[in-house]
Amino acid sequence: MNALLLRLFILQFCLSIPTLILGQIKWTNSTVKLAAHELEIGKKTVTVNTKPEAEELFLGLFLSWGVRNSDGFNSTGAKKYFRPYDIETGTTIVENYYHWDNIFEFRRFDSWEFTETVDDIPINVVRPLTPAEIKKIQEMVKSIGVTHLLTAAGVTSLKNHNPFQDIDSFIPHLQIHIQKDIKNNQNILIFKTGTRKIFFK
Repeated sequence: MNALLLRLFILQFCLSIPTLILGQIKWTNSTVKLAAHELEIGKKTVTVNTKPEAEELFLGLFLSWGVRNSDGFNSTGAKKYFRPYDIETGTTIVENYYHWDNIFEFRRFDSWEFTETVDDIPINVVRPLTPAEIKKIQEMVKSIGVTHLLTAAGVTSLKNHNPFQDIDSFIPHLQIHIQKDIKNNQNILIFKTGTRKIFFK
């Protein structure tokens, strides 16, 4: 956990002590309060205005349940690391984890990089996009109102995302992977297994 996130956690905890006694968290604004409510009742995706608001939701709802940071892993690496096999007990240890998807990169249409799998080995292939593929990207970007990410030469999208498969490639978000149900000390279900996404602008 970086220093800023730690300070935010301490601040959030201190501010929350009076309201935690009443069983509620005092959110900073109505947008965050609504998003928190939607996550608590089972919604998988919510949207807030800023990254600090997304951080506030994470600190208030997920951090205390031991959800771990997987930044630095790719998708495959995170799944393996947070679901290791314990040789001594013969069981798989399942942990919940999260990561930020908010780093963008520019991808050129004339030298698009694909990852293809040959004999279970990922291979990077670089080739120009076809006119049909470019049109698909353009239509996707326009449909979600982020045309500022599009130029004649290419498109800006989130790193480690495939714009052809994932419309979330163009919207920054916090992704929380709940691989096992989160329950409290009374065995009451808090969050069911599944991925949560908190989008922000």
